[in-house]
Amino acid sequence: MLRLESKLGKQSLADIEQAIIQEVLRLSDYNKTTAARYLGLTRFALDRRLKKIADE
Repeated sequence: MLRLESKLGKQSLADIEQAIIQEVLRLSDYNKTTAARYLGLTRFALDRRLKKIADE
């Protein structure tokens, strides 16, 4: 079960997405394949999202 704390209206959707991805990576011991599977993404899609986060 994934649980994140956030204040309504204080974070953008991109911020929430980033927090979810980072928490799932942490829970999967930074195994991108496992994290992608948990998120319902392909490994390629997860890598694209991580690149987008890094570029911001």
